[in-house]
Amino acid sequence: MSSSLLASLRSLCLGVPRRSLTRGLATVSDTSASTSSTSDKSASTLATPHQWQQRPARKPSAKRRAIPSRVSPPAETPSGHLRPELKVEVDSDHGLYGFFRAVRDEVSGVLDYETIVPRHRVNDYSGRAWLASELRRKSFKDLHTLWYVLARERNLLATQAAEARRIGVDARLFTNMPKKDLRCRKSMARIKQVLNERRLAYEDAVKMFKKGITPESEQVEAEAPAEPKASLFEAGSSLMSEAKPNS
Repeated sequence: MSSSLLASLRSLCLGVPRRSLTRGLATVSDTSASTSSTSDKSASTLATPHQWQQRPARKPSAKRRAIPSRVSPPAETPSGHLRPELKVEVDSDHGLYGFFRAVRDEVSGVLDYETIVPRHRVNDYSGRAWLASELRRKSFKDLHTLWYVLARERNLLATQAAEARRIGVDARLFTNMPKKDLRCRKSMARIKQVLNERRLAYEDAVKMFKKGITPESEQVEAEAPAEPKASLFEAGSSLMSEAKPNS
């Protein structure tokens, strides 16, 4: 009896896997370690003083938005960038130069093309748009030329605005592009108004001609020469003589 009981207990002990025993031991040790770590953390949090929250970063002002954060110096162009050995003729009066403002240096007198031109204290505030009364005196050729001059100026201002947007600069802070563009648009609108007036007048004249209505020729009547008027002194003396009583 005792031998069979010992054999059964031995078989039970051999049948239990070792992993379960080690896993149970590991869980016990892990739980103890975790409880000790949480207690240490709570003690450390109680020991540390209160930390103030950092203030959020402010939004950049208009002046900071106008100035780029990273200003890189312009790259020096090598001396042979035009490759003179190829003998390629470059047109100094190319049409693409019309998209940039030609500025002459006051010291050296060299003409250079600027991408963004700062506002001028005199020139940017002294001009105005063309009036309709002034444009009515112009011929069709002058109006056609003036239209394309204004269109070229608007293209130049659009180029400056695109370049300022590319570099991340608010061009309205140091340039006068919006006011210049407004003057150009006003002048172009008035040119269209004057041309529309002429078109309507021409259509009315064609309709009158088809109906057989022609302008009457004005006859200049020869007027007789008027008698010279008496002077103020003579008129006054005549009135005084009439006013005197007869003696």
